[in-house]
Amino acid sequence: MNIKTITSLAALGLILLTGCQPAQQEVADLVLTNAYVYTVDKSRNVEQALAVKDNTIIFVGSNEDAAAYIGETTDVRNLGGAMVMPGIHDMHVHALGTIKPDMCDLDSESLSLEQMVPVLQGCIEEYEIAPGDWLIVLQWAFSSG
Repeated sequence: MNIKTITSLAALGLILLTGCQPAQQEVADLVLTNAYVYTVDKSRNVEQALAVKDNTIIFVGSNEDAAAYIGETTDVRNLGGAMVMPGIHDMHVHALGTIKPDMCDLDSESLSLEQMVPVLQGCIEEYEIAPGDWLIVLQWAFSSG
């Protein structure tokens, strides 16, 4: 290549670079600072701050680094050392135990098979179970009846 080609390419490169700007830091909806953030990451299991945008955690780290995610509309909360930890979701829930179901419920009474017959006949009448349909019975204490 000759000097004119090299100079032209260098000038073109400089022109293209002048239009480049560093990427804008994402502004968070919520930033929690001065917290005890438990991360479950062995290499850094505790941090000071986290940032959230659109219900997604976008940053976990120091208070100083979290400041880059704070904008005019960011809700910033100083937790004063309070703990933040990953969500623990109890997927073993007995939802039927929260209210009394409108169905045949033996309430874990110790009933023998003979004792259950009149109770079940009462349930069939109360819940108008048609012949051939299933009668669903809750809480039979089979091991003690």
